Amino acid sequence: MDDLDDEYPVGWVLTYRRRRTPGPPVGSCATGVVLGSPVRDPRTGAGRIPPAPPGGTRAPAVWVAEEDIIGITPR
Repeated sequence: MDDLDDEYPVGWVLTYRRRRTPGPPVGSCATGVVLGSPVRDPRTGAGRIPPAPPGGTRAPAVWVAEEDIIGITPR
């Protein structure tokens, strides 16, 4: 997982595709601030990153699949 930690530093802003649960992306994008280290899904091996909404809102973090990440920028 070290390679994921290097790619998604805590505090950086991710842009990602939103998904239906379950289902494909819904065609829209969202942004979020990386809250912690990525993890690997034990069933699929896919990387997941926990971003929270930017701007200090108190909305809960969501887990975003690595394949849905579109971009990342410093905050």
